[in-house]
Amino acid sequence: NHGIPAVLKNALDTVYAEWNRKPVAFVAYGGMGGARSVEQLTMVSRELQMAPLEGALHLQGVWNRREGNRFAAEGREA
Repeated sequence: NHGIPAVLKNALDTVYAEWNRKPVAFVAYGGMGGARSVEQLTMVSRELQMAPLEGALHLQGVWNRREGNRFAAEGREA
């Protein structure tokens, strides 16, 4: 559904006070580079009084280059 996992939202809500005024950056991957999830997580983090950084790292096309639980090295086929 292009959103953040419920377990992540629950973890953020549980330690609400500890996150206040802390900077946060996002790294995501997926078909659209995780852009929709990062957008939703940015809104959630602002409501938690965090300070999301303007930039995020979006990795596209990496989900099909895996070796077990890791991403395959550049130039190698999975």
